[in-house]
Amino acid sequence: MKKNAYTALFGKAVRFGLVTAMAFCISVGGTAFLKEIIGLTPKTAYLIALITVFCFNFLMCRYFIFAGKDGDMRAQLAVFGASSLTFRGAEYAAFYFLYDILALPYLLLIIAIQGTSALTKFFWYNVVFSARRTAVGPNSNSDQM
Repeated sequence: MKKNAYTALFGKAVRFGLVTAMAFCISVGGTAFLKEIIGLTPKTAYLIALITVFCFNFLMCRYFIFAGKDGDMRAQLAVFGASSLTFRGAEYAAFYFLYDILALPYLLLIIAIQGTSALTKFFWYNVVFSARRTAVGPNSNSDQM
């Protein structure tokens, strides 16, 4: 990998980290706001926060992290959506189960679940999108999200 490729990869990693931190704040802050101020149940508040974060993450990936705005938005949404919905579904299922069974504080659960999910996503996207570039070819636009 050339020096410019490392610089580009580092830039994407920094942007991914920033977006992850912002999404975390939206998840925690949004859930707390909807529960404490609006009066929703923690389960409903967290679900709404996850849907908001899904939309936020797609837009940030498309326009900020990977600069894929020239690609087919529908195709990008399908690839992004399949992975993201799987993760968000697992996050919500873990929250629902742990909140009901262990009766842990909802904010503690969100922090633990989001942290675990972020680490898992890092490894998942590394494997999936690296394999995808190899399978599709180096000149493909499919790796631009």
